[in-house]
Amino acid sequence: MALISRLIELLRWGIRVVDGVLSQLMQVPSHPDYEVAGACKKRGVCCQNIVVCPSSVVWKSWVGRKVQILWYRLVYRFVCRVEDDVDQVLVFRCLYLKGGLCSIYERRPHICRDYPAARAFGKPELLSGCGYVYRNRDRGA
Repeated sequence: MALISRLIELLRWGIRVVDGVLSQLMQVPSHPDYEVAGACKKRGVCCQNIVVCPSSVVWKSWVGRKVQILWYRLVYRFVCRVEDDVDQVLVFRCLYLKGGLCSIYERRPHICRDYPAARAFGKPELLSGCGYVYRNRDRGA
């Protein structure tokens, strides 16, 4: 049984790597107005509030949304907490979070490694209590 669990975890890791690389390739090259500064406080706040923005096509389809939720559950071990119809986002929490710390930190998915990432448009928001801040590239604040 331990061998099967280990194989499943290895398969998840491989899929996460491929998914992360493809996600990076699909991002529109941009020069955001803001840059990230500061440091992680290791409180796990972001791990309990992972926001995913499905495409409008996926959002409008109940089946598409459920498939995306299932994908994040099986591949990332994220559990959907909220389906926000107003902002059209899914909010997940991570099952790898143990005692406020990531139990797979060295193998964490790209979505976690890239947090927080500056958006191409507009000022991004951070979760309350996050140790990171956004600084305007032109003014430094």
